[in-house]
Amino acid sequence: MTHNKIDHSLTAPHDSGYKGLLSQRQICVDLVQSCIDADWAKEIDVSYVNDKTNEFILPEFRLKKADKVFEMKIMDKDVYFYILQELQSTVDFHMPYRLLTYMIEIWRQIIANNEELAYRKNYRLPIIIPIVLYNGRYNWTAPTNFKQMLDYGEYFESLLPDFPYILIDVNRYSKNFLKNLSNTIGAIFLLDQTYDIIELADRLQDALPGIKTFELAGFQIFKNWFKYIISDQLPPEERKIFLKILEQASPKEANLMISNLSETIRKAQETAEQKGIKQGIERGIERGIERGIEIVAKNMLRQNIPFEAIIAVTELPLIEIKKLAKEIKLEQA
Repeated sequence: MTHNKIDHSLTAPHDSGYKGLLSQRQICVDLVQSCIDADWAKEIDVSYVNDKTNEFILPEFRLKKADKVFEMKIMDKDVYFYILQELQSTVDFHMPYRLLTYMIEIWRQIIANNEELAYRKNYRLPIIIPIVLYNGRYNWTAPTNFKQMLDYGEYFESLLPDFPYILIDVNRYSKNFLKNLSNTIGAIFLLDQTYDIIELADRLQDALPGIKTFELAGFQIFKNWFKYIISDQLPPEERKIFLKILEQASPKEANLMISNLSETIRKAQETAEQKGIKQGIERGIERGIERGIEIVAKNMLRQNIPFEAIIAVTELPLIEIKKLAKEIKLEQA
């Protein structure tokens, strides 16, 4: 059985869809606590998570549309998370430099907005945790430390600025790990790393426990994001059903929604396969007719019947008759 592949490159709103997901406090916290193995990640005050993205988008230094800046409290200290979304197949080998420029700009604006405090002796800049969210199919091969970008950096180690960034590579997480998370980010990654439409139908069941944890606003954004992943891959009739199921579903009806979506995807696959079989039969019949006409033409050529008479009987073009005549000569040589 041939399964349809999901073409993620066709989902133009994919980047903004992820940005919408990460605008939800619950999803952002799940991302950090699920994907960062550090004690401080468990100390996040989930009641204090502020989206600061718009504060750092200025005409002279515009952050990428899909990037997010969050302020969280960890052990009563303000910590900023800069999430750069690299939602494409290619790898940016200048990533550490890009992150550094964004971090410096964030600090610059924080100082500009707190001038009176910022120039006091005991003032400290807030921490910025740089995160790269990547969902490409291929391994991430860019440097993961700033110093790795510097020529002869190993000779001047103690004099150089350096920092690592946290890489969240969607397609490198195992299916079992994501299933066991049973939260919003586990559900999102389970579905996003799938390129096979039938496997996606199966994974909807795996993602169900995580889907059930969405708050109402996050659930609506999740439905919009999922719509862009799959709807363009479905035949028109199944697409209408699919969109209607998503539109009408609520978090309380997650079980029914997943069951209906899976059934719709499987039906779409069956429809595509039946259409493929029918087209194959039709092409076979056409080819059989063409082959029969060629046999008649060859028999007439062997009897030295003039080309004009063969064309009148078979309706083959002259160039095709001449081609068949050459084939006969090669057979007789």
